[in-house]
Amino acid sequence: YEAEHSRQREERTREVLTAALRRRLKRARRTLKKIDSDLAKAEESELFRRQGELLKMNLHRVRKGMTEIVVEDSLYGGGESTIRLQPNLGPAENLSALFKRYKKGSRAVPVITERRKKVGHEAHRLGALLDRVLAAQTAAEVEEVGRLAEESFPGLRPKPAAPGGGRRTRGVRSPFREFASSTGRPGLVGKGGKDNNT
Repeated sequence: YEAEHSRQREERTREVLTAALRRRLKRARRTLKKIDSDLAKAEESELFRRQGELLKMNLHRVRKGMTEIVVEDSLYGGGESTIRLQPNLGPAENLSALFKRYKKGSRAVPVITERRKKVGHEAHRLGALLDRVLAAQTAAEVEEVGRLAEESFPGLRPKPAAPGGGRRTRGVRSPFREFASSTGRPGLVGKGGKDNNT
């Protein structure tokens, strides 16, 4: 009986830990995907700098209301380059907008890169722990993985449910409060006016 109980406990611990690791790993991978998207957008900032330099050389051709301008790419390999413009802005404002987008993106790149490194390390660690718990052969090995997981990711595993599904059984409320009279005899009195009429 003891052996069977121990085996069931080991399997339950493994199931809970595996589920927790998988949930956290899925979330980390989802975060990585979003970070990669943000990083790709931020890295486009170099394009805005190049377009700004080209637009500066052709600013005399720009008029308010234009949506784009085609310029000769004499700075970056030749050929033609199409620069999108904001029609509600004038020439100088469009130029300023391009360099503003460049500065914003260039500042964001190192921050996003560092964030990606951190989350990538977390995903790698979670994957390694998941492999270990799935390969564990004994209860001690499962518990060791659980300990390591808690050290790296505090609060990863949910607390064990209380007996009876974690719900506290509430007794039926008694409308009376017990008391002892001056003679020592027990008595009952209602807890409220409504109870006294019961």
